[in-house]
Amino acid sequence: MSTTGAFHCMLKALLLGLIASPALGQAQVELGGGSNGWDQQGWYVQVDGVMGGKSTGDLAFSDSNLIFSGTINLQGGGFSSVRRSLAGNNDLSNHAGILIELESEILSSVQAPLGLHLQLGDSKSTYGYSAAFAVPFSSPERELSRIFIPMDGFDRADRMGFVCSSCRLDTSSVNEVDVYVLFQEGAFEVRLRSITAIAEKPSFEFLASTPEVSMTSTDVSGLITKTIASGGSLWDKGYPELCIAIYETTARQILASTGSSLALRSLACVGLREASIAASKNDKGWILRKAFDAVLADLSGQARTADSGYPSAVQGAWLPAPGESSDCSSLNESVGTAADLSVDESIGSSFEGPFEGKGISGYNDLGQYFVDNPSECAEKCRQLSQCRSFDYGAREKVSGECWLSTANRASAGAAYTTWTLYDYYERSSDPSDSNSDIISPTSSETEDMTFKVDEASFEGPFEGMGISGYNDLGLFRVDAPGECAEKCLAMTACKSFDYGAREQVLGECWLSTANRESAGSAYSSWPLYDYYEQSNSGGIGNGKRSNDDMMNSGVTEPGQSDEDGTFPVMVAVVCTGVVGCLVGLGTMFLYNKYEKKKKSVAFQVEGPVAGVAEGSPVDAAGSNPTVVVVGQPVQKMQKDGKE
Repeated sequence: MSTTGAFHCMLKALLLGLIASPALGQAQVELGGGSNGWDQQGWYVQVDGVMGGKSTGDLAFSDSNLIFSGTINLQGGGFSSVRRSLAGNNDLSNHAGILIELESEILSSVQAPLGLHLQLGDSKSTYGYSAAFAVPFSSPERELSRIFIPMDGFDRADRMGFVCSSCRLDTSSVNEVDVYVLFQEGAFEVRLRSITAIAEKPSFEFLASTPEVSMTSTDVSGLITKTIASGGSLWDKGYPELCIAIYETTARQILASTGSSLALRSLACVGLREASIAASKNDKGWILRKAFDAVLADLSGQARTADSGYPSAVQGAWLPAPGESSDCSSLNESVGTAADLSVDESIGSSFEGPFEGKGISGYNDLGQYFVDNPSECAEKCRQLSQCRSFDYGAREKVSGECWLSTANRASAGAAYTTWTLYDYYERSSDPSDSNSDIISPTSSETEDMTFKVDEASFEGPFEGMGISGYNDLGLFRVDAPGECAEKCLAMTACKSFDYGAREQVLGECWLSTANRESAGSAYSSWPLYDYYEQSNSGGIGNGKRSNDDMMNSGVTEPGQSDEDGTFPVMVAVVCTGVVGCLVGLGTMFLYNKYEKKKKSVAFQVEGPVAGVAEGSPVDAAGSNPTVVVVGQPVQKMQKDGKE
């Protein structure tokens, strides 16, 4: 048998031969559909009309399917959902995950896969916990597809649009299930067959059952282009999980296709394989984006994007060279290898440690995360130029906590002390750090970037002026207005910024979706600040960004969005979560951006109390904030029992 024939047969075994229904056993819990059918009275539609949106939703039942259809309108909202409250509390703590059976979408024209959130609620929390998946394509008819989501995949906790990184689903008291379509403009239709909690992982956990579709090189190019546009837009809005689900589904579609070359399918295969062992969602998104970029470059006969255009974690020659193929037989075997890496090998020479039972108090000012191992925590530290050390929860109840700090042992002094359950890691000063090209520009690059504002891009400075109440893209600490301008340019929604130019507010960088025209009387005198406005008053989507910008902006984008960026970020963030709570709070709350107080004393930020968004550093006791999470106030971060 030829190499091509062997590859094709192997793919069919992976993609098609493994999709037989697993033995669900008696431990299954049907949350919707299946042998008991759909509770037609229990399921209902909820759309963004509760906050002034114009999206629609419709619910029908036919041929064992729940058919959820409608239109997403981004003017004033952007979501539509179907939901059901379950009878009592369902104990799913001994279940492996959720099996979704749905019909594929007919591939009639080139479009991106539709991404969805499956959200579970529990009786112990007001948050909803979601996981993302996407609908595969088939041709010429719809086919039944099955997708498995492990229980720990429901790791995005939303409440009224705010994301809580420390919240976890109580799998012993699941009482609600919802399906969301979010921020994907236009008409949609989803045909769900069943949603079932199952006791054992099915054999096709990594590769969702993707129908085989004939695709030419032109089809592949068009599908990837649409996928990047859709996924990049969702990433911009703070939904990396949806972006990744759409990217993975497109990669699987290419892998399962006929008609496209072996080399192109190999790129998709290797991208999926590397993404399956990625240390973080950020890495996973960029791995898949790099694979897509390689496909597009090879199809067009152009050189591939240089490694310097990607975060360091995804750099390297791991993709097949143009025209070459790769053995994909180890695809499933590669799952889980990242967790088997030793700490020293994963962290490398970039950090000193671990210093067991040690940590820094009061300086954990770059945020708390929950990770699987010290290596993932180290990667988060690498991606922040200010990060000098991290404390990793290594034992007992704090296991997996990752606290990032601007301090090291020398600067922290007596604050570096004994913390029995934590291990301390400190960034070395080794200039060979693999991230130096992204995190720390040379002195000449720094001078060009931070001390000059591009006159072609911005009007200003308007000395002693600023905008109140519209600084909804966050607060940053910068060295000069040019650096603040760079951060504004990196966000599609940013139209202006207020720069703290004098006295104790020096270096504050407040980014805004408003300009003088839209802000009206909110544009007024602020003696300590200078105001700058983008010349075209529109956000600029510049595709890839430095790793530092991605982590600090909170709107990372392993894709390039076609969005014009005019939709306020605050509204974009509040469109999910426990939507029912929005009715009681009222529409006015949803549209109120948090206010900043510019005073001649230490600054403060007013706004609603909210959770901490994953990947968004926040304030800590005794230190200046680096970033204010969009729509949220600066918050004090403390470790368990720490002051």
